Amino acid sequence: MKKEIIVAILFGVAFGGVAAFILLMKNNEFQLTKSKTITPSGKVTNTVKNIVKTPSVLEVSEPVNNTVVATKQIQIKGKAEKGSLLIFQSPSGEVIVNTAKEEFSVNFPLVLGENVILISMHPNSTQSRLQEKEIRIYYIDESL
Repeated sequence: MKKEIIVAILFGVAFGGVAAFILLMKNNEFQLTKSKTITPSGKVTNTVKNIVKTPSVLEVSEPVNNTVVATKQIQIKGKAEKGSLLIFQSPSGEVIVNTAKEEFSVNFPLVLGENVILISMHPNSTQSRLQEKEIRIYYIDESL
């Protein structure tokens, strides 16, 4: 091929690239000016009620997790939402309590060794959701 043909092809490709870039930019500008913003025609009033209710949290104050005891029963104390259903579950048994107050106290049976107790709070209100806590209690008989 001759030198002139190669130079003409390079100039043609370069000119075509510049022309395509300019057309794309102009098209973007045209699209931005053509687009319409949608705003409401009338006056907008916000009627959102500011009802802020802090969701209650299931708290277990006694016993502390990983406690070692020498009795066959333990008293579990804590706080939960008033009117909620509390379910205490472990392989040794199950206790179901409906809370009349925020504070609760339940006697729970234990078996020898490790006791994994799952505490579930099913709230009465629709603004709260199911909450669960797990505690481990170790019952070791003193006579052993």
